[in-house]
Amino acid sequence: MALFLGAGRLVLNGFQQQVSDLAFRDDCELVLSPASRVTVERIQRLNGDARVVDCLAVDNVVIRDVRGGVRIQVGEDVKLSDIEGDVTLSTLTNMQVGLVHGALDATNCTNLRALSVCGTVDLHGGTNLRIAVEANGHAYGLSVDAAPTNVVAEVNVVDVDGHGVEIDGGTDISISGVVSRSGQGMGTFDNVHITGAAAGIRVSELRSRGGGTARAGVFIDEDCTDCIVDGVDFGAAADYGTDDLVDNGTNTRIGTNWSL
Repeated sequence: MALFLGAGRLVLNGFQQQVSDLAFRDDCELVLSPASRVTVERIQRLNGDARVVDCLAVDNVVIRDVRGGVRIQVGEDVKLSDIEGDVTLSTLTNMQVGLVHGALDATNCTNLRALSVCGTVDLHGGTNLRIAVEANGHAYGLSVDAAPTNVVAEVNVVDVDGHGVEIDGGTDISISGVVSRSGQGMGTFDNVHITGAAAGIRVSELRSRGGGTARAGVFIDEDCTDCIVDGVDFGAAADYGTDDLVDNGTNTRIGTNWSL
């Protein structure tokens, strides 16, 4: 394994290349810009979990088995898997993300599939996004803003400090899975908090537990329209600070839900 030290950058550009088994320390990192049909594998940062791979203007790139953060800006047809570190994505089309142990932040992505993120997830805009997130004891679980469309999120969010899931605007977003005991930190928080000009948000097949810390299981603010809450197991209503379901929206459709 080759070791790179200091403040330099190892730059890889061009077509049909492969780089494997590299270790970086200090401020060194691997840079792909521009690059096409490149495979990057078994890259690690030895001094913490800061970014170790930085990509700009790439296509048909495979990045796997990385110990450290990864940033990818502008590109298409990228596959990313087995990452131990934070992942930052922006302006990407046809992105597949496998296992990530760290935070995922995606801005203006199209056709993003993130199959297993063990950490917080932030989605800023974009369309056709499918996310699976697991957050336990983090600051929050899933945060959505900047009006994304067509989002499907499977969540397993437990004991987070803030909102378990927060949707601030957006259209045609579906949330399912488990959100329990949000609001462990200072302040007032909900398991699922829907606000902004959100429309067509569907919360279904969800297990929600208040645990004496969450204000509400599902909170829908007054600017939200055409939301659907159906098939939610709220557990004990008395375990929420206000109520299991707080609906201030317009034309909310409430189906069959359960609470004790």
